[in-house]
Amino acid sequence: MAGQYQDIGSSSPPPIRRQMTGMGAAMERGTWDPDMEMIPPIVNGLMFYNKLPKREAFIRAFEGHVWPNHRFHSCMEDGTWVARDAQMDTTYHFIEVTVAGDADIDAYVQKTMAEPLSAEYPPWRMHLLRGREPGRSAILFRL
Repeated sequence: MAGQYQDIGSSSPPPIRRQMTGMGAAMERGTWDPDMEMIPPIVNGLMFYNKLPKREAFIRAFEGHVWPNHRFHSCMEDGTWVARDAQMDTTYHFIEVTVAGDADIDAYVQKTMAEPLSAEYPPWRMHLLRGREPGRSAILFRL
């Protein structure tokens, strides 16, 4: 369950908290006046593939190499990174959709970039855009 530290042991230790950098804390607070109703700052990267690897391959790579990094398994809370979940929620973090081609990729990316990331999960998501034709797949990585 997102938002709570989950531990296999009999008692759960308190969440690990680490102070954010000044830049990280500014990003958490937001860079715009609230009256402007702007989406929070998010870095979006779009990578194209001739042949997109399977979703499970990305999940294994992230579980082994990225998830152990404190900032990838922590949420932003009052200027600190707070580790909440012992296991990565792959349903939230890895979304896979089928696209017909470049126009579908463009439309999906434009729509998705306007959506904020959930504060209930560590602030990143990977959207696997699997093309029906070779050379027409992409990944949108949001951080």
